[in-house]
Amino acid sequence: MAIQTPTRPEQNTKRRPDAATARRLTLRKALHKRISLIAVGICMCVVLVAALVAGGLYLKQQIPEDHGNILPNVYVGNVNIGGMTTEDARLAIQLAVIPVLTQEDMVVQLPNDTLRISSQDARISLDVEQLIATAYSYGRSGSVWGQAKRWAQAEKTSYHIALLPYMQFDSSYISDAVSAFCENYSTALVEPSVVLQGERPIYGTLSPTHQTLVLTMGSPESILSPDAVYDRILDGYSMLDMEVQYEAPISVEPQQPSAQAIFDQYCQLPQDATIDNNTFAITPEVYGYGFHVESLQQQIDQADYGQVIQITLDFLLPDITVNALNTNLFTDTLSSYVSKTNDGTNNNRDANLRVACEAINGYVIKVGERFDLDDILGPRTKNKGYREAPLYSGSTTSAIGGGINQVASTLYYCAMQAGLTVNERHAHRYAVSYTPLGTDASITYGIESLVFTNNTSAPIRIIATADKGTVSITFLGTDDKDYVLQLESVVTDTFAPSTMEQKMVKDNESGYVNGQVLQTGLTGYSIELYICKYDKVTGQLLEKTLLSTARYESRDRIVVKIIEDDTNPL
Repeated sequence: MAIQTPTRPEQNTKRRPDAATARRLTLRKALHKRISLIAVGICMCVVLVAALVAGGLYLKQQIPEDHGNILPNVYVGNVNIGGMTTEDARLAIQLAVIPVLTQEDMVVQLPNDTLRISSQDARISLDVEQLIATAYSYGRSGSVWGQAKRWAQAEKTSYHIALLPYMQFDSSYISDAVSAFCENYSTALVEPSVVLQGERPIYGTLSPTHQTLVLTMGSPESILSPDAVYDRILDGYSMLDMEVQYEAPISVEPQQPSAQAIFDQYCQLPQDATIDNNTFAITPEVYGYGFHVESLQQQIDQADYGQVIQITLDFLLPDITVNALNTNLFTDTLSSYVSKTNDGTNNNRDANLRVACEAINGYVIKVGERFDLDDILGPRTKNKGYREAPLYSGSTTSAIGGGINQVASTLYYCAMQAGLTVNERHAHRYAVSYTPLGTDASITYGIESLVFTNNTSAPIRIIATADKGTVSITFLGTDDKDYVLQLESVVTDTFAPSTMEQKMVKDNESGYVNGQVLQTGLTGYSIELYICKYDKVTGQLLEKTLLSTARYESRDRIVVKIIEDDTNPL
């Protein structure tokens, strides 16, 4: 009987490496990685070198064939030697550069003076060989890329070689000559001056000879710096520029003339013919004499130092002449209105209306003038003839000058109907009866006024009268419009007054009786005021414009109620 050896389960034949083996494996992997990186770097370097070589070969191909001439557009000073051989360039410099440097004077132009430097005394010489070597080396030195770039640029742009590094000269002579010149150079401050030449002619003279105004601009005070002038001379030599400009720095500026100030001193504004508002006497116009201020000021602003400006004066015509006042003005009625009140029997109020109308009657409003009623009337005092009267119709409150708001309202109506510009106007608290709703105006001395402007093309004369509670005002002027204006007041709402009873005892001190009216009631309104424009010939409505809106309060009616019980009258 055979004996069988028992078998064991199959085991993993791989063994875990010991620590030394593990270290060897790690080092091997790191070495392989380093070798790989070095290989990649070598490849990249090979590629880069190949690219550089290829680029260099490409750039070499971009450089034209060198025939041994100087590159195009190379300048020595201001002489172009580009494209020449060195021998030709040497000859060109000897013929066109050296004679200028050694024989011609350096001229420095300064304000009001000239400085000359003798090139012979300065003992100027030029290193031609070194200069030619520099010109020839342009585009033939440096990197391949730099050479290719300069060759390409030479065809399109110029390259200038300054002469100064290749020059020899007596710097002491030039410096001493400049210092001596600067010491004697003087540019004292000169202020502007004005001279009037000729005699002023009389207006109306046949072919008059007019005056000439001569304005000489000022000159500044300047300071010369020897070092700056010396450097400017060397710059000129370096570029073969033997005539240079030098602006001396300014230390003090002259005054800038004012055309308006010159006009005010030497000329005269025209004066319009005027009318005395009290006597109606006409003061004749005065013709002015002068020039157009804006035009002269523009010439001044553009002038140079020391420049002379000449202006021929001429007559300046006034806007309004006596002839115009007599023939063309105040011939048309621009607007007119008559206001009436029931207080015509109140002598004091009627007197106030007359005094106010007399103050404005005949008043002439010039073109563009603002008419301020409060300023014209001034304080309403007894010395002027004003009396104490109710402030408004039905009012129990009186004051000196009471009632003149009727004059203000009539004026306001005429101003609007004439199409004038109203600058200030104040409505009453309650509606008035003497002008249409929305056309009233309230004035209080020093507080409220009526102000409007004459925006027409001619003066306006006011005609104003008053008698027995009636005020009549007319505006006379020049009507050049092809339309007429009318005012239209539209009531949009009403507010009826209430009736209140004032209880009193039968034997009251004032003697009031039952039903007696202590305060009249006033209806309130909301209104819209329109200005309507009609064609002067056909009467057709051309335009309707809302001028203003207003709300007038209502006022209660108060009557007396007599009661029998005198112990409690209220």
